[in-house]
Amino acid sequence: MPKISKKEYFLFLFLIILIFSISIFVRTSNLKPYSNITNIDASYHVLLTIDALKENSIKDHLFLPIVSLGPVEDKYISWGATVSDKKGNYFYTSFPQLGFSIPYLFFSLLGLNTTIINLMYFNLIIHFICSIFVAILCFLLISKITNNKKLCLYGVIIAVTVYIFNLESLFSHGVIYWSQSLFQVFWISQLIVFNYLLKLKNGNNVYMYLLFFFLSFCAPATEWTGYLSNFIFLICLFFLGIKSKNNLTLLSIIISSTLLAVASFLIPFWIAIGPKALINTLESRFFARNIANSIGWRYLFEGYWESFGPYLILTGLIVLFCLLNRNIRPDFISNFKKLKIWFFLFLFPIFENVIMKQHAIIYSFDRLKLVLLIILIILVGVASAKSIYIKKMSILIVLSAVVTLVQFYNSHRVWEEKDLAASESLIEYINSKYHNAVFYNNGDVRGYANLLLHRGVYEKIRDRKELADDAVQVYKDKNIVWLLGKSLKNGLFSWGNAIIYDRNQGEIIIVGIIPKNVIEGAIPIDNNVVNLMTDNNVSSLEVNNKILPIYRIAPQGIIHLDSKLARKNENSIFKISISFKDLNITTADFTDSNWYLGVHRNNSTILLENNMETNQVLEKKPTILIDRQGKEYHILNISINGPWIQLSLKEKDIQKLIFPNSFTVK
Repeated sequence: MPKISKKEYFLFLFLIILIFSISIFVRTSNLKPYSNITNIDASYHVLLTIDALKENSIKDHLFLPIVSLGPVEDKYISWGATVSDKKGNYFYTSFPQLGFSIPYLFFSLLGLNTTIINLMYFNLIIHFICSIFVAILCFLLISKITNNKKLCLYGVIIAVTVYIFNLESLFSHGVIYWSQSLFQVFWISQLIVFNYLLKLKNGNNVYMYLLFFFLSFCAPATEWTGYLSNFIFLICLFFLGIKSKNNLTLLSIIISSTLLAVASFLIPFWIAIGPKALINTLESRFFARNIANSIGWRYLFEGYWESFGPYLILTGLIVLFCLLNRNIRPDFISNFKKLKIWFFLFLFPIFENVIMKQHAIIYSFDRLKLVLLIILIILVGVASAKSIYIKKMSILIVLSAVVTLVQFYNSHRVWEEKDLAASESLIEYINSKYHNAVFYNNGDVRGYANLLLHRGVYEKIRDRKELADDAVQVYKDKNIVWLLGKSLKNGLFSWGNAIIYDRNQGEIIIVGIIPKNVIEGAIPIDNNVVNLMTDNNVSSLEVNNKILPIYRIAPQGIIHLDSKLARKNENSIFKISISFKDLNITTADFTDSNWYLGVHRNNSTILLENNMETNQVLEKKPTILIDRQGKEYHILNISINGPWIQLSLKEKDIQKLIFPNSFTVK
């Protein structure tokens, strides 16, 4: 192995820092507010888990990936593919816990706020550590096939450049963090220590053995690929021979550390959620994302192409050139044979992408592990070509890095979400006034919504019937906030309206936002808001303490204001208040053999939807019903039957109450 002077060490450390600093500038300059980024849901998920770990006691979370926040109000709220314990805490079982608990410790020790930017800083630190480890590992490997110091150092710079400036690293070691990002640290350092321990003859370096045990535990305790990488270490040891004391020691270390990783995953989950729930959820998540999934294989290869395209071309050209050139071919094949164990060590963990095919296709960070194999092939090519073709290779490598940067700045993975700014200002307004309310959402809820509200949120409540099923029965005395909007990609959500049931003030409040660049005074609103406004003859709204008339409510979900007033109040929050006592309700739009538009065919009974408004109106057991003409009907009985409420009336002539006629009660 060539000897490196201190001056050369510091020079190369400076070069690595310089290259990495450029990558930081590239990534931060491309990070814009209110952007959507492919797989950003992973980062929000981790941030939510960090908050949940902070707010719950260790006795409750056991350092598992918990997604339920601390307050009692945030318990028993389901969240994605999670499983709950007896206390209503929901846990994510699809990945081991170290990928979550280590960033939690980082944030807690430094007292950082749980923001995307701070998580990105954590990920950049990981990337820098990995880059240093890649430099060390690649120097050790290239030194096995050449004693040319300049060539070795040149190979190290190439390796670091490729590791830093590939599209996947720029994203998955940047703004997108998941367990795979952290796994790279343990895996690469594990390879370095393994290389060192293979050379031991006496087998008496206890500290290095302990370090290898620690890394062999952390790799699978962070990400499932760690089990495959540990397995391939075992295969390599069998291939090298297990008669030596050193290899037997390594064998026992890998087996024991892997078993400990299994135990550290299973036992806490077993305690938290029980064996049956654990087995069922592990089985369901595995079969949801595994090789048997019907998604086509070409998407996996297209994913590799997207992540590493320029370097895959470069690798192919180097291999082709080395095999076709008679002068280089013997050295290339010989060098390949010298490093065959390392090729095997780098290649085999990639089969995790085959086993969990769908996950590798959807989540690009799962493809990050391929970069080491690409680097190794390039290194063998560089060492085989020697100094004759180094300049040409340098041009190709620089060109590949430049193409990658162009890809990064023009990547389809990042795009602006025009509605997010207005949506977040609406949520900020709601949260400032109703933070202690119970929150519901009309779509899926992921980490983004939880972090924005810092609350648990019930998901997929599509209409007022569904809202009543839970809100009326469980939360009779709580204010209710029903968020209405549309799902965006990667777990983000854009809210345009909310219906707030303020039980303290005795009113329903509709809030929304007048969008930017409003055309002809037309403001889009949710259909649930349309129905509520139409039922109660709403004709105006309040903006900045001023009343603006509504000229028309379109059934397609649009309210029309004066165009000049609408433009003047762009990005402003509007408010509509309806007192509980003034609420109009209607009979149900329901017809069958017994009912005609909500009125019973044979007796004096009317049918109402069991929704929030109806429950509020009937909460105080009214005895009189008043139709639009002022006629009074006496209520004899009120009964609830699932999604319906039946009112028995004294009067027999009730045909004027058929849908869509509205009425009030007292």
